Amino acid sequence: MKKLSTLFFALFLILSPIQSVHAATFAGTISGPTTITAGQQFTVTVGVTNVTNMMGMSAEWAYDSSKLTLVSSTGLNDFTLTLGTKLVVDRLTGKSGTFNVASVVFKAKTTFTVGSSAVVSIKNASYSNGVSDITDSNTRQITIKMVSDNNYLKTLTVSSGTLNFNKSTLDYTVVVDNSVSSITLGATAEYSKATVSGTGTKKLAVYDNYFSIVVTAENGSKRTYMVNVQRKDEKGLASPPSTNTNLKSITITGYDDFNNAFDKAKLTYTLEVGNLVTELTITADPEYSKSKIVINKNPLVVGSNTITIVVTSESGDDKTYTITVNRSSDVPTVSVSEIIEALKTVTTPTIGLIPPENGEIS
Repeated sequence: MKKLSTLFFALFLILSPIQSVHAATFAGTISGPTTITAGQQFTVTVGVTNVTNMMGMSAEWAYDSSKLTLVSSTGLNDFTLTLGTKLVVDRLTGKSGTFNVASVVFKAKTTFTVGSSAVVSIKNASYSNGVSDITDSNTRQITIKMVSDNNYLKTLTVSSGTLNFNKSTLDYTVVVDNSVSSITLGATAEYSKATVSGTGTKKLAVYDNYFSIVVTAENGSKRTYMVNVQRKDEKGLASPPSTNTNLKSITITGYDDFNNAFDKAKLTYTLEVGNLVTELTITADPEYSKSKIVINKNPLVVGSNTITIVVTSESGDDKTYTITVNRSSDVPTVSVSEIIEALKTVTTPTIGLIPPENGEIS
């Protein structure tokens, strides 16, 4: 019986699946951007993986000081950071798992030129759990390359029409004849590693045709140049004729209250004037500069007078603003100095006179 039990146990070991257990491996980590641009400030983060009850860690610390300036540093996750030739972090209580322990901010120096690289590294990271030290003997590093952010165009050309290019000007208008049904846009980037999209031969409709030329810098930043090619119609117009028949303002000299009350959507107005007023000085400005204005007025008679302002748009549409001017029949009152002029226009049989302060009239 004893022999059978031994045999059964041996068979059980042979037939049972063998399970293996792999312990997680501690490692120091370092992360940050792989590309930057001139003068850029950036952050490098140091961390750990698979630690148990970690209370402190140290690692050899190095960076290319000829290309990078250390701006600031701080501990993370309640770790206190000491930074020199070694990076050392400490904590009052242990922490387990995978997490970051330090953040270091750098800025690129002017000596860090486009196309070159800089390295930030940690080596021989070792952490303590209060009982033993566990070490990662590998060198962990990030390589940061300086790339260009130049997304300017060097040239921008059109096969028809005129385009005066300036790399800082983003919007252009090119006018071509009605006979031009297509146009070729050409462009080159100022920096050789930037890419340009949107060039080539484009079909043209009559009037506006908007095309975008996009320049993508080496670092991925984009700049968009916009070209509007205006193909004239058969009448020679580069854009549809405006239908705007609005006035921007009406100005009647000496009547500020009326002027300030103007509303382009209001078409009829009333103005009260004295008996001595026989004429008004009126100006009007169109909302669209190419609209035409005609002001129809006559010398004012006593009673109601109609003045019209006709606005004709570029397309031929028109709108009429009407001002009803009521000239008073009441007896006017004037000063001695005004009486001679008043007698020329007054329509009443009498006229009021404001006596001078000394009471004398000569």
